[in-house]
Amino acid sequence: MPSALGPLFPRKRWIHYQRLPWCSVIVLVSYFFFTLCLHFRIDELSNSTRDFSNMIVYGWGHRYPHPNEDDDQEQNFDPTNPKHAVRRNLAEFITVGGVIYRPGMHYNCTKTNGQNITLPRLPTFLIVGTQKGGTSALNALLGKHRRILEPAYFEPHFFDQHPAVSGRKKIEKIHELTGQEHYVLSDEEIASKKRGEMPTYRTPPVICDVREVYSSTCFYKGKVMQYPAMLSYEKTPAYILTQGAPQTIQTIAPWAKIIISLRNPVDRAFSNYKMLVSRNAKIANTTFEEFLAQDLAVLRWKNFSVPGNEPFPKVDLQPDRLKNPRWMYSNYIYRSLYADQLRPWLERYSLGKDLLVVGYERLNENPDIVLREILEFLQIPDHNFRYKEMVQSYSPTYWKDSIKSEAATKLTLRAETREYLRRLFKAYNQQLALMLGEEWKDIWNGTSR
Repeated sequence: MPSALGPLFPRKRWIHYQRLPWCSVIVLVSYFFFTLCLHFRIDELSNSTRDFSNMIVYGWGHRYPHPNEDDDQEQNFDPTNPKHAVRRNLAEFITVGGVIYRPGMHYNCTKTNGQNITLPRLPTFLIVGTQKGGTSALNALLGKHRRILEPAYFEPHFFDQHPAVSGRKKIEKIHELTGQEHYVLSDEEIASKKRGEMPTYRTPPVICDVREVYSSTCFYKGKVMQYPAMLSYEKTPAYILTQGAPQTIQTIAPWAKIIISLRNPVDRAFSNYKMLVSRNAKIANTTFEEFLAQDLAVLRWKNFSVPGNEPFPKVDLQPDRLKNPRWMYSNYIYRSLYADQLRPWLERYSLGKDLLVVGYERLNENPDIVLREILEFLQIPDHNFRYKEMVQSYSPTYWKDSIKSEAATKLTLRAETREYLRRLFKAYNQQLALMLGEEWKDIWNGTSR
């Protein structure tokens, strides 16, 4: 009787399917799965063979370290494998204000309702600015690193918009608790630490509440809890403008490092305008110079030093812009006054140790060098970023998908407007160089960084 498998096997085969015993078929299938398993276990088998050869040469009880063992572990690192996740050196400690934080460790704290919870240390670092300064590129590139987990949201806006930390009274209460977190080992805690239990911090309940909301809403908390060796981060350029954000972040996440990307202030301001045009075509009816005239009126009323003789007509100051407490978020010029924005961050964070400032132009010209500096700043292994990844555009997707973006790409900056803005930002750029170092001197006045 012909089999249903007949058409799949030609009759003129060396071994006909009807003559092949079913036990042989089972053997062949088993051999196939055995070779498949052997393929995925070849790395472990090679390591076992190396250890066995070392045992033969150096004897029992002596394990000779392979010269490239650490490199092999980093190259074969798999963040989804719990056995690989614990390879990270957990003996490193970070001390902030007398509190010892251990990288990759979770800890217990008590909420205001008396509930004892376990939280991961989130985040490892934050990208806080500046808007249109290359933060989207950093977000996309760093998210490709095998040791870094991407945030749950593109820009969470937790420290400037979330109800848990918004409002003057809530912020003042959080700031009053700065430095009041303690970690003192008692006899019971020493015994529990020996048993491998989670350490308990003397964390104020209010801080514990905010950290729980922050870790649950802005990150993949489950992944971080499961793989403690992974680094976590978030990116919100508005943080650099948010009043009190440096102290708030330092209180909620004292272990976190800060990364800031700065761009030529003239190009940043005009790019900001083009972004808004791409989002709302009606804005194109108002020229860039008309927006600048309003921004200059606000800055003069706020007693900022700006030059006169602007190449566009002055306008009357709109009262609603003065009443808005978030006026700086919509002011193209102020968002490019980096010295005024960085001052509170440098008061809280140590430049080069806890805070890193990179240049947008340098990131475009030498992305591999800048990314390597960032990874060294974060103290994580290097990553082989692909050239295509480093040179492609990472502007938000609505730029590329929106028909309105066509109007934005056709916009050009007038030469007289550029020259006026260059004169306006010159004094502020000199202040920035005094704050960041000589390498930032005149970087946007004809010289490249």
